[in-house]
Amino acid sequence: MLRIGAYYKALLQHRRDVIADEMNPALHPDSLADRRRLHRPVGQESEDPFDNRRIAARELQGESPRSFQGHARIAPATFSPLAAICLADGTNGVGVIETSGSFTRAPGTGKGELCWKRHAAMPAGYGLLGGFAAKGGAFTVDLGGDARKLEVGSAYLPKGAVIQLQSQYADGALDFQNGFELGGKTQKVSIWSGKTATISGNVSDAVGGGKLDVTGSLALAGTLEVGANNLAGDDLVTVNGTLDLTNAKVDLNGLTSEQLAEAERDGIRLASATTVVGQPAVVGTCAGKWGCRVRAGVLTVEKIKGIIIVIK
Repeated sequence: MLRIGAYYKALLQHRRDVIADEMNPALHPDSLADRRRLHRPVGQESEDPFDNRRIAARELQGESPRSFQGHARIAPATFSPLAAICLADGTNGVGVIETSGSFTRAPGTGKGELCWKRHAAMPAGYGLLGGFAAKGGAFTVDLGGDARKLEVGSAYLPKGAVIQLQSQYADGALDFQNGFELGGKTQKVSIWSGKTATISGNVSDAVGGGKLDVTGSLALAGTLEVGANNLAGDDLVTVNGTLDLTNAKVDLNGLTSEQLAEAERDGIRLASATTVVGQPAVVGTCAGKWGCRVRAGVLTVEKIKGIIIVIK
């Protein structure tokens, strides 16, 4: 009888936990279907959506080693400061943090850091797809809090990882303030169809041949930093969709005067998209001497030849 009593006591406490989590405003799926889909922990495929939400809440508080999947609609402060956050760490290969405000967790694979990482129990074929969406207002993401460039191919952003920006539930403006050091590699970014996201960090490729490969509608508000290894005609940015360059900049300070002279004839190709809106401003020592031009969806930087005035 004592064992049975203990069992029912534990069951009663479990239901109390469920009710408490149901009242928690940090977790609020929109429908019963969402509850069944969103928070399903790896290794415990419960059909009870409330049970899944309870486990998800404890995971967010850093009380459980198990992971959960789907769109975690939370305030960033809900994550334990010591919790290691692994996006794309679920059975469907998608992990999106949907919220508003700001998020400054540092990139990395240690405690208190965020990375893109496949769960050890998941098949190798599952994609590394995860990211952020603005839900309930504007959302600013600045991993590390200093607009640092993310290193493509690093332990926290490994080969094959896809950064997801916005989701079907997004209803606010998303500003991803980190840039990218491509290092000769390709970094894919997927923006949810019908939504727009801004990347306001700087993009560079110290090796050459790398690119930021975007699908969707992107507003690029950072600086394209051009160096000697970017003169081969390869695009630093490609967008299968709309690329808004109105607030973007181009910096040619990484080029020597000899390299600039060699690039005068054909210009420097930097980006391409299905549709291009606006054009960047050239900054640095080349401002006023070089300018940007967009033709047939291709962005190039060209030497300004001067102005001819005809007097009649």
